[in-house]
Amino acid sequence: MSQTICVVCSGNICRSPFVEYILKRELGDSWNIYSAGTLGIENSSAYEVCCALAPDYNVDLSSHLSQGATHKNIKASNYILAMTQNHLNHIQMFSPKGEVKLLSEYLLEPFSLGFFGTVEPGADIPDPMGLPAPIVKPVLDLLEKATLEFIKTLD
Repeated sequence: MSQTICVVCSGNICRSPFVEYILKRELGDSWNIYSAGTLGIENSSAYEVCCALAPDYNVDLSSHLSQGATHKNIKASNYILAMTQNHLNHIQMFSPKGEVKLLSEYLLEPFSLGFFGTVEPGADIPDPMGLPAPIVKPVLDLLEKATLEFIKTLD
């Protein structure tokens, strides 16, 4: 049986789907990978700016539809990656059985985001939803970098 990774953000239309598709790009079909949002938004497409930038990272977000983080999908996950401490707190309500961490814990050093300042390892990753591509791109760079470091920790 394959292991499951869940990536959680607020709306499941910007940060978490991007990380989901980076994980799928790197891990292929050997893992069950999905993303979800704490706001419970269902069937919304990924943020258009993220969709436009995604090919720069060799991913395609065009088929993504948002879903909420639920007791069932959180309990079924071996690894849960959250964007902020608020997301972690929300996930803890579901008593997850898997390992739950902030994605930024996998950063090896502080990461400059320009507009948003610097994200330290273990800090919240800001939400660029609604912002233009020059502000969104550094956040996607950070997400990819932290995700690649996370993958190195998998068995």
